[in-house]
Amino acid sequence: MVNIAITYIRRYSFYGHTIDTTVTKDTDAVNEWITETESIYRNHRGLIVGLDTEWRPSFQLGVQDPVAVLQLCVDNRCLVFQIIHSGQFLPSSLINFLNNPNYTFTGAGINTDIQKLVRCGLGRGPNRQSFASDMVNIQQLVVQKFGQSMNGLSMNVLARDVLGIDLAE
Repeated sequence: MVNIAITYIRRYSFYGHTIDTTVTKDTDAVNEWITETESIYRNHRGLIVGLDTEWRPSFQLGVQDPVAVLQLCVDNRCLVFQIIHSGQFLPSSLINFLNNPNYTFTGAGINTDIQKLVRCGLGRGPNRQSFASDMVNIQQLVVQKFGQSMNGLSMNVLARDVLGIDLAE
């Protein structure tokens, strides 16, 4: 069976911003994205990284499927790593990136994402049950700033209510 195009690099326009997105299952492409990103932002203290994961739903009681897709964004650079198609191999550059104490990872409901990633072996904190980097749940920030309940604060709702952007478009 021929392995066809394992990496795609696309440029998207989003509300006047250009987003360069790498979609891959290739660990070499992940290494390259991390190396380029860290090189571009090497003079930035406290790099902020958007993080999200996707996984197959499990219909068996007590069974939790591993992370299928990891999404990382720094400024206008995004990586969509298809772990499920990579042979489940996780490059050390990715483990180091996720555990860099100078980076802050953000996301809506990021706690669930972190739990899933730790189960995949990506944690390097105490007993490898957490990450060495900072993690910030943006839902909690919105609750603190605007006093809203976290119920129903999906990324779509946050984008609409906080940024005035409709992600459904």
